[in-house]
Amino acid sequence: MRPLPETVEGLLEDLETHYPPRCKDPSESLEQHTNYAGQVQLIADLRVRYEWTRQEQRMESILNKGT
Repeated sequence: MRPLPETVEGLLEDLETHYPPRCKDPSESLEQHTNYAGQVQLIADLRVRYEWTRQEQRMESILNKGT
């Protein structure tokens, strides 16, 4: 078992590396591939939320500097 990265960015990069989007392999069942696709989608959703949060924090920081 590999250790967890220390940052959210590192965790997302690790997950994206180990669970890249891919086509269904002929040897896997539809259920197995659907499960894998769900994991990939969850990681993609987390990436979107992380990037949105970072953008919001940057905007808040910019706005607070002007006050």
